[in-house]
Amino acid sequence: MQSELDSYPLYHATRAELLRAIGDAAQANKADRRALKLTTNPAQAEVLRERLASTVQSTGTVHRRDPTACQIP
Repeated sequence: MQSELDSYPLYHATRAELLRAIGDAAQANKADRRALKLTTNPAQAEVLRERLASTVQSTGTVHRRDPTACQIP
């Protein structure tokens, strides 16, 4: 099943969001780049490009989201 998921762009995009939520921006960006490489959907590609661009600040450092922002009460 892992090999089937590896070729599915939304798996990587979802994984990226989960990684970002726990504060692992570097791995999240890697997963977003993989999703972007795999997708053939222009709308998905645009969302992924925007997500990748929004995580890099003008200093070139990766922005880390607050991992507590996604906790379920």
